[in-house]
Amino acid sequence: MHMFYMERGAGASNLHMRFNLAAVKPGTVQLGKTLSGVDANDTVNAEFPYQIWYTTEENPDRWQQLADPGAVKYLGSSRNVRYNASYSVRGAETPYAHVFFLKPAQTTEITMPNGTLTYKIVECGISGDLYDVVKANDEVLTGTANGQRYDYGIAPASLAERQTVTYDNHIRDGALRTLTFTKRLFDVEGHPIAHGNDGTVFDFRLYLGGESDAVPAAANMQAYCVKDQSGHYCRWDGDAGTFASLGKTEYDQLSAAEKEAATFHSSINGAISYIPIDYTVEVRHLLIGTAYRIVERENEVPEGYSWKGYALNGNTLEVSQEEGISGKIPENPSEPDPAAEIQNYKGWGLTVEKIWSDADFMQSHDPIYFVVCTEDENGNLTLLPDTVRQMTGSSASLYWYFDRLRNDADFAHHVIREVIIKNQNPEVDAHGYVRDPGNVRLIAEGGVLHIKAVSSYSRTEHPYTYTAHYTQGQLDTDQDNIRVDTVTNARPGIRIVKEDWDGHPLAGAVFTLKDSEGRDIG
Repeated sequence: MHMFYMERGAGASNLHMRFNLAAVKPGTVQLGKTLSGVDANDTVNAEFPYQIWYTTEENPDRWQQLADPGAVKYLGSSRNVRYNASYSVRGAETPYAHVFFLKPAQTTEITMPNGTLTYKIVECGISGDLYDVVKANDEVLTGTANGQRYDYGIAPASLAERQTVTYDNHIRDGALRTLTFTKRLFDVEGHPIAHGNDGTVFDFRLYLGGESDAVPAAANMQAYCVKDQSGHYCRWDGDAGTFASLGKTEYDQLSAAEKEAATFHSSINGAISYIPIDYTVEVRHLLIGTAYRIVERENEVPEGYSWKGYALNGNTLEVSQEEGISGKIPENPSEPDPAAEIQNYKGWGLTVEKIWSDADFMQSHDPIYFVVCTEDENGNLTLLPDTVRQMTGSSASLYWYFDRLRNDADFAHHVIREVIIKNQNPEVDAHGYVRDPGNVRLIAEGGVLHIKAVSSYSRTEHPYTYTAHYTQGQLDTDQDNIRVDTVTNARPGIRIVKEDWDGHPLAGAVFTLKDSEGRDIG
């Protein structure tokens, strides 16, 4: 079967197909996994361990375990299914050997050894608290206890008699719960800023852990929903580039098409993005006992904002930003579903971008220094303490964050200036802040800077004189707390352009520049 699929390219596109014609290769078995008691299998974060046993024509009475990690691959793929030589699970008295793992809505292709006579499959270490009925090929199986866990095996059969096996586990009532987290924004005094007063969107990282995970791992393509400030489920409006309300607050009120439109997926690294203020991320169908962690990374906080803290079920958490919100989906029905908040302050973000007029023919420049000043009504500048930063040749911009404005000056009168510092070997921290600059001299508009740079032509270092020019960025009417300024360091030079007879520039022309004595100039 050949399928050609072209997405529309203007926004999010989805394709969902089911193909029920089994095409089983000789010597292989297809093992599939489904769940019942839930709308969509792939929304449940779970993983199921399987052992594969077989007999051969040479040893028909001796059961052997399939222990080749490369023998079980995802159907239609060359990628191996996850395999553990030994697997232990809480509540099971005896560990399991040679286990292959399968998630809901997945199908694997098992290549059996040559000469296989019969085979059987066992689903291992299943919790009775989570699943009340286990079937294989629509036949109800009887579990064998291993401590507080149960194993569900199927009867032996030949490859010709049974080419496909599909396990279906029915989720017990109350075994699925919901995790939510909401974005909240505050001013520097701690007063809430409501949606509608700020259009910034935020990014998060979600980590989830199954029973076999020592710590939560990045939630790879985990399904989630988004609810607006009024609690309505949302779809994505590709034309507007934002979420749009579906007008319903209960998931069960959504039609099948609306549920599909309201379902999003995290990235393979657990990223959940573009969440506005007062909007809520809802992660449904999490099994009780699932470990979770939610983090807003420092380097992913938008410019002009800072992290305030985390809260869980109304309680402020005493954790660092990188630790995040963590816990387990409660098993006790009397405990509420975890409802978290990620809280931020709104401040001011100021960025400087550096432009070198000679960037095309210089290999590197010595470090340069910048400072933030406030400007009064007469144009006088006051240096703000502890804002001297170093810019090295490996960077082209610097960013300052202020929780509050200084010296009674508005944001437009917080300006950036290039400076010369007295200390020629200053101590600089990881963010470029200079701890001991000594005397600081501002370079005014049109002022000069003398530094060394390396020419791409000669590969040698020489001193050069640059003139500083400042361009203050414009504030966005929708986001008036961030600004990008530009500082250009220019030096005299010659611009040569080769043109045709009609005055059009020609590419690839070669020139040799010589001084008055006929020597090449690098």
